[in-house]
Amino acid sequence: MWVTWPLVAPGSWVTAFDTVAYSGPNLQITSEAVRQGRLAQWNDAIYGGIGHVANMHSAALYPLKWPFAWMEVHRAWVYLVAVHVVVLGTGMFWLIRRRLGLLPPAAALATVITVGSGAVMIRMLFFEQILVLAWAPWLLGTIDAVIRADGVHRGRAIAAAAVVSGLTLTAGHAQLVYLLIVVCAVWSIGRALDQRRPARIAAVAAAAGLGVALAAPQLLTAAALASRSANTQGRDANTLANPGYSVQIRRLAGTWLGDPLAEVHSVTSAGYENLTFVGVIASVLSLCGLAVLWRERRRWTAGALAGLLFGSLVLGIGPRLVVYRVAFRLIPGFSQARVPARWTLAGVLAAAVLAGVGVDGLRRGVLPLTWRRALVGVVLVAGVAIVVLPFDNPPAATLLLWAALALVAVGVCLAGTRGMAPMLVVVLLAGTIELGLANRHSAARASRAPQPQPYTAVGSVVLDWLARQPERTFALTPDRVDDNGYVARSLRPNTNVTVGIRTVDGYDGGIQVTAAWVETWQPLAKATVQPDAPIRNQLALPLEPDALAALAVRWLLIDTEAVDPAVAAPGWLGPVLSEAALVVYENPAFRGETWWAAPVDPSHRIDVDSPEIQRVHPGRLRVRIEAAAPGRLVVAEQWDPGWSATLDGRKVAVQHAGPLFLAIEVTEGTHRLELRYRSPGLDVGLALFAFALCLVLALLAERGPSRGRLLRPPQV
Repeated sequence: MWVTWPLVAPGSWVTAFDTVAYSGPNLQITSEAVRQGRLAQWNDAIYGGIGHVANMHSAALYPLKWPFAWMEVHRAWVYLVAVHVVVLGTGMFWLIRRRLGLLPPAAALATVITVGSGAVMIRMLFFEQILVLAWAPWLLGTIDAVIRADGVHRGRAIAAAAVVSGLTLTAGHAQLVYLLIVVCAVWSIGRALDQRRPARIAAVAAAAGLGVALAAPQLLTAAALASRSANTQGRDANTLANPGYSVQIRRLAGTWLGDPLAEVHSVTSAGYENLTFVGVIASVLSLCGLAVLWRERRRWTAGALAGLLFGSLVLGIGPRLVVYRVAFRLIPGFSQARVPARWTLAGVLAAAVLAGVGVDGLRRGVLPLTWRRALVGVVLVAGVAIVVLPFDNPPAATLLLWAALALVAVGVCLAGTRGMAPMLVVVLLAGTIELGLANRHSAARASRAPQPQPYTAVGSVVLDWLARQPERTFALTPDRVDDNGYVARSLRPNTNVTVGIRTVDGYDGGIQVTAAWVETWQPLAKATVQPDAPIRNQLALPLEPDALAALAVRWLLIDTEAVDPAVAAPGWLGPVLSEAALVVYENPAFRGETWWAAPVDPSHRIDVDSPEIQRVHPGRLRVRIEAAAPGRLVVAEQWDPGWSATLDGRKVAVQHAGPLFLAIEVTEGTHRLELRYRSPGLDVGLALFAFALCLVLALLAERGPSRGRLLRPPQV
């Protein structure tokens, strides 16, 4: 409740830049379709139209979104984040207490470490990431069940692991999915070898394959769109070395331990992507957990968790280390892991599990005194290194707090088993207070909107007027990413979805940025088009009316404080409407959203008005045509192999017109054209999903839940 309170508090609206410009618009498209009883396959508001369900980050097929579709989109956003923080914490508690069978308060401490960490703190603002991360402990727990269960119980474990895998694959963020695949693979190997059941890795693979089949509608549609994308190469290694994308070695202590007293945590870690902190209590008890696993001869599990913990920090440092550069070049898909610092999530999960193991081991008296003294020595050496080595450490008050917390943790390590239970409660409280202090100034608390209203309440005369116009608008306005109100009012790409305005621009589209879209804009750009960035920032001025008319753009929105209309839009008509510095101009060359490319017979000339177009919903269009001669009708909607067409009820071919749009061959006379979009791969994916669902239900029909323990409980 402390962590999620900014999200659920009455009258509180957490509003980050990505809420307004990315995840919020995606959620709005998905929710509108659910309310209308259809699947959001097409988004006609960005990039001149593009597949929506095929974008993994939109997670249109993720079932946990559907119950929230009837809420106001901003309220649905904050509630979904809060729910998934609860899913994450509940999953960690279940993993430690029920699956691994560790003694209290191990599960409580592991849950506090996970939910209170800096990694979760910042990902509460990255909607797509927290939805995927929430399933991480459930994946680890169900994998453990698959490895340890026998007989009919194994079938139920495989079914549970498949369901969790399917939810993870459809939840959103592709990079987080990739990261969790690595985490699960390492965990599976360690647990299977410790249980002396290496053959059970095949059962884990079967569960994963069944999960892939459950997620097939998402994966196959994404693969089809990716085949035409211009944005599948990730970032180059030099860009990944950017301090904002990778952990800084000089700030490693502050990044990992965190500064509970800091008001702006990104200063301690040198970037918001780098926020990782798990705290001093968790760090000391993680070392204790490694010792317990080694002592109990669970050495493969110890190696797996140690590899995830320390390996994640190495990868988080990024291209400055040779390990990352080698992985970047040789490991398939690694170049798509675009932000090295996100690998530290694996370390946070490993630290939470190890801390729980450490608490359990201390309570059971697993470690002899010599081992515990050695651990204290390691902690002292680490403390001296933090002070002596050239780290960019936080203020002295924080260093003193670190020392006090370390004393609490090592004091418990040195104590015997007598009175251990109350001492571990003290450790739990110390860890809760440590991370609770840090969350006083969490990213969510810092991102609460100053006015008690959702970001969708834009309240702009200009936007209200443009929303009533059926034609596309192009915005030529500056970036003010620290002003969410301006971001919405200025039609920063993707925010146009919020007010129902269509455009040919877009932002951070991932695989939605097609090669055809880049080819269309390249002649108008100042340099090579960067697919991730809005095209409005890359165009050479002035904007020629004919060039924008060829993209079916009628209206141009300009911020006159940032752009001189005489320089940017000479020849455009207007101002048509203005509100403060935001001014609307009209394209004198606009010719509609459908036009005749050329007659079939060059001796004929088609002199008719643009056909009438009706948008039933995104992905379904009706066009009334009156053709004086046979011709080729262009519809200003991005071409995709998923489009099909009927002309007067007869199926006709959909052609690719130029680099971007689609076209239909039309005969002379009056016609009714209907265009429908069906995501390529969706039908095959649904068939695979149905088959996999039948298998899952059959496996779940088996009775008798299986339980297992990582460590044997003490003999009574």
